[in-house]
Amino acid sequence: MVFTGGLRSLLPLAVRSLIRFNKLNISNTSGMAEGYKQANVVILHKSLADDFEKFCHANDGPLLLLYRSKPGEWKCPSLSSNSDNKNQLPSFL
Repeated sequence: MVFTGGLRSLLPLAVRSLIRFNKLNISNTSGMAEGYKQANVVILHKSLADDFEKFCHANDGPLLLLYRSKPGEWKCPSLSSNSDNKNQLPSFL
């Protein structure tokens, strides 16, 4: 698939859609959706979440915590209106 302007010019929604529907053969998303924050997802047992949050706050340069979900919450509305980690995360593995 060819993109005018390259992957840098795509909106995050477009990048997620391409990954979700296996339209990209990539090993990482570095440099895509220029101008937007790129983050990693960490999934922990709820018993570890408080300690991980403290660790992130102590190291907020490399580990900026953008969102902390509640147990069982699959969406991240403050960061993305169409996120659905339950169904989308396997596409990113």
